[in-house]
Amino acid sequence: EVIFRHDGTVDKFIGDAVLAVFGSPDPDPQQHQKAVRAAVAMQEAVRATSQLRAARSEVSCKVRIGLHCGEVFHGFVGGADRLEFTVIGDAVNRACRFCEAAGEGEILISQDVFQHVFTS
Repeated sequence: EVIFRHDGTVDKFIGDAVLAVFGSPDPDPQQHQKAVRAAVAMQEAVRATSQLRAARSEVSCKVRIGLHCGEVFHGFVGGADRLEFTVIGDAVNRACRFCEAAGEGEILISQDVFQHVFTS
């Protein structure tokens, strides 16, 4: 819900991860800012939910978020048996690495994202 509220798209779920995309398939000049806002809102939602669950002695969790930007191929990938709209490219792989490097409850953004959001 948070991703959609910030004009993002859920590309796919991969194990315990979510690949979200901003600025695709339609270009969005605010895509970087929206991605950062969505990440902050996601962490806030997870914290609030975890506090409620902990108060009921239920399992809670913390998430790691990594943000990167760059050129990707976006379109339909696959064949006759399986076809899906997705994004592929080095920027997707680097976003995954930033996510893996983030600590629990953290948002780790790349220098590229930082420059788009905080220096322009």
